[in-house]
Amino acid sequence: MDNERRAYRRRRRRRRRLLKLIPIGVAVILIGAVCLIGKQQGWFEGFFDSTQKADLYKYFGAIGDDYAVIIEEREGNPRQMKVINRVMYQDLESVKEDYNDRFFYDEKGDALLYTTAVEVIRVPVGASSYTSGGNTVQTPYVICMKDKDKLLVALDYVQLYADFAYDLYGGDGEPYRARIRTDAVTMDVATVTKDRAVRLDMDRKSDILRDMKEGDSLIVLDEAVDWTKVETQDLITGYIETKYLGETRQETIDAPPKHTEPAFTYISREGPVRLVWDMVTNQDANAGLKERLSGQQGLTVVSPTWFFVSDNDGNIESIASQDYVKTAHGLGLEVWGLVENITYNEDLKMFKILSYSEKRAHLIEQLMQYAQEYELDGINVDFETVPVEAGECYVQFIRELSLACRQAGLVLSVDNFVPTPSTEHYNRAEQGLFADYIIIMGYDEHYSGSEESGSVASIGFVSDGIANTIAEVPAERVINAVPFYTRIWIETPKTEGELAAEDPNAAFVPYRLDVRTVSMSDAKQAVADVGTEAKWDEETGQNYAEWQKGDRTYKVWLEDGDSLAAKVQAMHNFHLAGIAAWQLSYANGTAWDAFSQF
Repeated sequence: MDNERRAYRRRRRRRRRLLKLIPIGVAVILIGAVCLIGKQQGWFEGFFDSTQKADLYKYFGAIGDDYAVIIEEREGNPRQMKVINRVMYQDLESVKEDYNDRFFYDEKGDALLYTTAVEVIRVPVGASSYTSGGNTVQTPYVICMKDKDKLLVALDYVQLYADFAYDLYGGDGEPYRARIRTDAVTMDVATVTKDRAVRLDMDRKSDILRDMKEGDSLIVLDEAVDWTKVETQDLITGYIETKYLGETRQETIDAPPKHTEPAFTYISREGPVRLVWDMVTNQDANAGLKERLSGQQGLTVVSPTWFFVSDNDGNIESIASQDYVKTAHGLGLEVWGLVENITYNEDLKMFKILSYSEKRAHLIEQLMQYAQEYELDGINVDFETVPVEAGECYVQFIRELSLACRQAGLVLSVDNFVPTPSTEHYNRAEQGLFADYIIIMGYDEHYSGSEESGSVASIGFVSDGIANTIAEVPAERVINAVPFYTRIWIETPKTEGELAAEDPNAAFVPYRLDVRTVSMSDAKQAVADVGTEAKWDEETGQNYAEWQKGDRTYKVWLEDGDSLAAKVQAMHNFHLAGIAAWQLSYANGTAWDAFSQF
């Protein structure tokens, strides 16, 4: 009996325990079902996600609250720009490289200059206004300012002279960032379908870069199965779960508006320009022009060497002659007075002259006075050996001189060497925008300082010089100058002592080199006097002669009617504006025959 009671009690306890477990089990099942349904329905989304905000200063690598990181190719760029009152400032050298190299810092006058086709716009450092067309324009920002050793320029001002726009975001506790646009931009865009975060990495536990609201738009950069790389409208790049983005569509931001400036106009001569330089060294040399021009054919312009930059204050010495001009005009020729920096070159420091606005203005004022006094038709600038440090100042001088010449109705022509890397600072492209004509000095391929003998102007040298110039300046405003002279080279074998004393690392030249610069007629006569015959050299496009006298070897690449005809043909092929020649006293009949064929 007792055993039955004990068994009954055990059964009752098991039932009670079982009855207690049933609700727990049901609860577990229900909880599991709820979790399963919740997961399917997204009831718990974000419950375990990180809420930590990313450090945007660290993310962008920003160096301070007043600098903007420039976003390029969707990535932060090491370049950062100063920001003042939500206006970005870029250093002048970068402005010139990126947008427009016509900006010029007049260091001596502490002002930023910009030269258009009709005026020089001058902005003193620290100013918030500029004057253009006689009207003063106030700006809500400082246009340019000094920052240590750099000049910073407001991009809002630069936009007046360049085709770009910039979008600036940030501030108020966030780092500034910006994108600079020069063209139209087409983007893949998707709408956020639910409030979610753009994160630093493809992980919900990753830091939040930006919280997005349903309906916000994101730029799609790289779409994947689970996570998509995106960019926010305020230039933050991160990741968002793909399932929370709607369908991708394309949106386009229009290109920035084109800036407009006054159009360049030029004083161009009808028909080809045929110019010869007349080397005048003193007042007495002005006489006899008519005799020197005897036999000339087709000439339209004579350019006497009259004006010399004489000191570092920018003073000009003149040997101009009214009678000379009257004689030239009576022969139907224009007179383009030449100004040069060669005569007093040893004493001149071109940077000291051209870096001062006052001295540039003084040079220009004198030239304009002389042009008016002597009734000149044009000015020809022949500034040679301009050092690299003065290159920008020289180009600014040409800009400013062009404005004065155009206002006075004077043709402005500028002489340039054949393009080489060492003459890039002459900036032919910019000269070609402002000057009426760019003249190539297509000679001195080999000169008195050369280490070996050779042609003054081989056909390849001439053709390359033209081709490289018209790559920067329109051919219809390019004149090529040819030589009316040649050089006779004399090679004398070096002695054993001379050879032993030479630098073993220097190029080996077994002879001493002497040279005589002579007229075309004198060169021809020299060949005839020794009884030798010049033969045509196809490579140089010249007649070549060589002879011995004792232990000396004489070599000459003749400039004559044949060589000039070859050069004229090459110039025709390039459709140039004209031909020039150095110089009048070296010419002969065959020279004029070829010259007149252009």
